[in-house]
Amino acid sequence: MSEYLSKQGVITKQGHLFKTWKRRWAVLEQHTLSYYAAADAKLEKRLMGGGPAAAEAAAFALRSGALQLKGQVPLLYCNVTEQAGFKFEVHCRTAAADEGGKPLKRFLIGVADAQERDEWVGVIRNNANIGRNGKSAAPSATASASLTPAAAAAAANG
Repeated sequence: MSEYLSKQGVITKQGHLFKTWKRRWAVLEQHTLSYYAAADAKLEKRLMGGGPAAAEAAAFALRSGALQLKGQVPLLYCNVTEQAGFKFEVHCRTAAADEGGKPLKRFLIGVADAQERDEWVGVIRNNANIGRNGKSAAPSATASASLTPAAAAAAANG
């Protein structure tokens, strides 16, 4: 059976109107990538440090409302391509291109290193593929390295 994978962590996202880069806490669940900004500088510093402590801080901040939802990326009809410099690009459409879907948005996202980029790209592709047709695009071994424990176990049990 195909399984959605989940992933969360620090990303930098390029703005749409002003091409500045903003650090965000990102959460990928099923076929939606949500990104958040910290409500205060102290929380932002804890989140941007990464690792398990950041994940715990983010979980608490989400429950308490201390993270502000800045946007969501629908991944059902998207293409993801790796870019140089630890970046990846997500092109979204309103529907499948062969069904007349129109381009919706382009997201340029940066992460800490190539491994992190490959993990995000693998999980996004997997989840988008399941959402479209119920089939999993098998994630790479590195993609499951920083998944949530439940998602890593699900991926391992296939």
